[in-house]
Amino acid sequence: MAQITSGVIVNNPVSRSQEWIDTIVGYPEYAAIQAMTLRRQAPYLRSLISPFLSSTKRVKDCFATARRLLVPIIATRRKGISTVKPLDLLQWLSEAEPLAPPEQIVGRVLFLALAAVHTSAFTTVHALYDLCSLPGLIEVLREEAREILEPAWSLRALHQLRKMDSFLKESHRVNSPGVCEPIVTYGPIVQLTFVQ
Repeated sequence: MAQITSGVIVNNPVSRSQEWIDTIVGYPEYAAIQAMTLRRQAPYLRSLISPFLSSTKRVKDCFATARRLLVPIIATRRKGISTVKPLDLLQWLSEAEPLAPPEQIVGRVLFLALAAVHTSAFTTVHALYDLCSLPGLIEVLREEAREILEPAWSLRALHQLRKMDSFLKESHRVNSPGVCEPIVTYGPIVQLTFVQ
């Protein structure tokens, strides 16, 4: 999942390097550990404790690695040497804020990678769980994929996968992230019976 997301973030040989993949996978993990550790401390102590946490060092290492890998790419793209404009998040952020320092763009890339990698993995895992719980759908989805994708894979062909799209949307609706789940579930207040 990280490799697929990585290609969307920066469409460059860097996106396939193990160092970059480790960075975009490790950054959210270390940032979460750092946040959970600091949350348990009194607010006035957090800034004193933070520099001594191993997770803080790892977050800074991830940022330093991302900066080392992405800043040269940002600089090259800003010079406009290539005639072909890349279609990736890095290019979009660079164009959206042309005066922003490269380090700021790197920070935004890492923040968006934090969300993208884990939500994509979450969606995929829950879709697989749903397929396991509804084995009758496997053959239906497989047959649709065979019919549409057999000649060749293309963006147009992917848009024709109506059943797959419907399945993934329903899976996502049923397994929405915790933010979207209701805190209180409501049941019927009064049991109604209808008489003919």
